[in-house]
Amino acid sequence: MASPRRSDATKRRSRGSRKEPTPVLATVLSFVLRSQIIGVLLAIVGLLTLVSLPGADQGVFTRWWIGNLRVAFGAGVYLVPIVCGIGGYWLVVRSIKTDSLDWRRILGLAIAFLVFLAFAHIFAGQPVAPLALAGNGGGYLGFLVGQPLIDVLGVVFAVAFPLNLT
Repeated sequence: MASPRRSDATKRRSRGSRKEPTPVLATVLSFVLRSQIIGVLLAIVGLLTLVSLPGADQGVFTRWWIGNLRVAFGAGVYLVPIVCGIGGYWLVVRSIKTDSLDWRRILGLAIAFLVFLAFAHIFAGQPVAPLALAGNGGGYLGFLVGQPLIDVLGVVFAVAFPLNLT
């Protein structure tokens, strides 16, 4: 007895339905780069920073952590837990609800943080790069944002310009 023949359409469908195996690295990256995972990691970074800040009896890791944050953000190191917490919360809630916080609010928060660092740089007496790297003023990020404003606009307009952004 002869086996029934498949139609051409069935043959075409069966050939195209094979999926190539996905590489392990791509699978791991797609899991790690989910907004929930990044949000939880941001919240953990914020919590770690918050716990590490006030302690006079810091360990090796927390001393290193706060020292590097102070170099990067200067006086803004005290705002890092708030920014990380809000950003992490937004990423987790956004993945659950589509009508949660608007991305423009998060962008506004980031701009306000950069404006704060620029002001900390300007009002700290415009420290040069080595002093900014020591954690003075707005740290190195405040130096990178504030110093070009001072060079182009002068001190008075460098203070007035960021106020118009916020």
